[in-house]
Amino acid sequence: MVDCLLNEPEKSVRDLMAETLHCIAVHDFPDKWPQLIPYLLEAISKSNDPSQALRVHNALLALRKVCKRYEYKSREARGPLNEIVMNSFPLLLPLAQRLSGPSEHSLEAAMMLKQILKIFWSSTQFFLPTGNNTDGTVSPTPSPALANPSAMEPWFEVLKLVLVKPLPEASTGLEPANQPTSKEDREAWPWWKVKKWAAQIMTRLFSRYGNPEYAESEVKDFAKYFSQNVASSFLGPVCETLNLRPSGQFCTDRVVHLCLNFVDLAVELAATYKLLKPHMDFLLYKVCFPAMCLSAKDIEEFENDPHEFVRRQNCPLADFYDPRMSGGCKCE
Repeated sequence: MVDCLLNEPEKSVRDLMAETLHCIAVHDFPDKWPQLIPYLLEAISKSNDPSQALRVHNALLALRKVCKRYEYKSREARGPLNEIVMNSFPLLLPLAQRLSGPSEHSLEAAMMLKQILKIFWSSTQFFLPTGNNTDGTVSPTPSPALANPSAMEPWFEVLKLVLVKPLPEASTGLEPANQPTSKEDREAWPWWKVKKWAAQIMTRLFSRYGNPEYAESEVKDFAKYFSQNVASSFLGPVCETLNLRPSGQFCTDRVVHLCLNFVDLAVELAATYKLLKPHMDFLLYKVCFPAMCLSAKDIEEFENDPHEFVRRQNCPLADFYDPRMSGGCKCE
């Protein structure tokens, strides 16, 4: 089944098989399926071969499904995930660095990079990975990130590169890598999904480690490093992204929303507020107020479908939900 998944080009079939893999992994991984991760990593290791792009992407998709199995687990139950991180991140980081480069615009690159960021999200959003004991239980040994916070810097650089990465417009002639022309198609375009995940990870890291006073005792040193060195370095890419619309360029609603969440957190931290303060006019009058003002589309909807208009006004995330989809959320 895994081999069929790695070679499946049709998205609907591929997604179904990936979800099947996830269901099996819930019951059989790692004890009854120890060969799964080595097999996936072997496929990912061939990322430099263009002919293997489909298998690499599908292996990343499968790896994310396995990581997602542990996303909400307690620290004590994350032993297999820690092992996956230790074995896979040395492969994923150089691949992410290459795919986030300024000259890479292919849709295949965007799809692979999106899966890498989703793997990073599932592996780090609640706990930073730590080591394992020989019996597979979680070791009290600090993770490399906690023992040496600067070890995470290459990943932080990838997030910043992704968020500020220029995307080709339709007029550049870079078919098929240029942006779609309609707003709806751009919202679903893989490169904007990649930027969404980068902004989401940045915001999540800030919410957990931006204020050392509220950090748990074991991550206080990392939180101090993050607040002093990383949070401010994220501000530039976030503000540059928020400046896309005022400068006449496109930015998806979801990316704007996440960047505003980051700014909302940043004004509470002295170091980042100091950097934001000289730019308050820009943030208020070029970003926040235009986002709150009624658009021509809002007025048309109010006149033609007032019930839907009221629903959207009372649900800030209404634009990101689709009742036709499982769970209703379009954020993926």
